[in-house]
Amino acid sequence: MTTMAGAVRFAAECEPDEGMLFWSNATLGDLEILIGTPDTVKEAYKEAIARNEKDWFSLNSCLGQLQLLKELGFRAETVDAGIATFDRAVKKLIKPEERWQPRQVFLFSGHMIDAPDRPTPRFPAEKEGIAAQKIAEALGQQGAGLDDLVLAQTAAGGDLLFLEACALPDPASLR
Repeated sequence: MTTMAGAVRFAAECEPDEGMLFWSNATLGDLEILIGTPDTVKEAYKEAIARNEKDWFSLNSCLGQLQLLKELGFRAETVDAGIATFDRAVKKLIKPEERWQPRQVFLFSGHMIDAPDRPTPRFPAEKEGIAAQKIAEALGQQGAGLDDLVLAQTAAGGDLLFLEACALPDPASLR
């Protein structure tokens, strides 16, 4: 067990990716659940939380894992210490479902306006006005509004026409 614990500790402490340091530190906390004391569990998990204290999903994921261990009756003292540590951190954050949720989500992907030398027309520049009108009409028919989320790229063509229509107080006003 000592050799395996040393190998896990070494691997977690050697994490080169800054973006993964929360998880490597959480792994050290998990290791302390197995071989440590309530105090070493708290310290290890506090290190992890300090690296990602604003990410509700990551913190809650660790908390959920610990709650599962508690239900299994696994090392109650160390698990309870871990739960208490993550529980405090999670309670400081706003749950995602308490954040703004869009009423509808609109995803748009369109074509760029054709280059003048394009051999086969796909989106000729002279069709830009018609495309803008049709996009606005579609948004109006779907009841697009301020409580909705829109996602698009910003290619010079349909994407920009879509985003411009979304910026209007009433997209259907382009009709």
